[in-house]
Amino acid sequence: DGFVSNVPLLTEEETARVAAAIDRVTALGEGHPGFAFLHEFHRSQRGNEAEDVVSHALGHWRLEEALWELVYNQKMALVAGELLAAMKADSGQGGEQGPERARRVPVRLWHDQFFSKPAGVGGGVSWHQDMSYWTRTAPVAHLTCHVALDAQTEQNGGLQFVPGSHRWTRDGGAPMPMLDADFASDEASFLASLRPEEREAFRPVPSRLKRGEASFHHALTVHGSGANKSAGPRRAAVVNICADGTAATVAGCLLPGTPPLKAGDA
Repeated sequence: DGFVSNVPLLTEEETARVAAAIDRVTALGEGHPGFAFLHEFHRSQRGNEAEDVVSHALGHWRLEEALWELVYNQKMALVAGELLAAMKADSGQGGEQGPERARRVPVRLWHDQFFSKPAGVGGGVSWHQDMSYWTRTAPVAHLTCHVALDAQTEQNGGLQFVPGSHRWTRDGGAPMPMLDADFASDEASFLASLRPEEREAFRPVPSRLKRGEASFHHALTVHGSGANKSAGPRRAAVVNICADGTAATVAGCLLPGTPPLKAGDA
């Protein structure tokens, strides 16, 4: 289907520490002593702090101990390594098949993110494939670990996936085009970008993650989430992971504040 869900990952204590760290980064913003280490920070990705709010950041693992511990979580790395090995075999890049294929591949951190939707005014995240934002790297050997810091429901804007959409590509395996860098495009615009057979197969399913659970999804899996209409926050920590050997396809800095690379550097 392109995803696995409801994987127990964090204890209640670990979940509380990660949630508190994300709340601290969000509240302090530019006032956080480590703010300069962030790759991106948006108190509201839409620019409106009164409604349709999605707080979003990249690079916060360098600011808070609990977030550093999350990106180095051993269980997450082991699950990711096994899933990436299966993805590699499925794509025909894996060499040996069946019981002889590698059970797990070495993994690397691509970057981290968080998405925080405040009670009542939290906005949605439009349908997209993560790889549409990552075309500066290759091959497609990436996945995303999404960790629920609050129980996720349809009412509070929980994560949803479109089963089978990890096989929806363009131009010989490229991801679908990116419609909006701020995750704000509407569903009609996204559906208009699909082929007829993809529109027919567009049947999202909710993840319904419990607090401390994680989902893992392929970089081409279409996913999104609705607005938070509940009385509580809906926060998630995200770790984007790639297989060792993933390389830059362009020269320059792949993320703001990182050293420049040459095309082909891994």
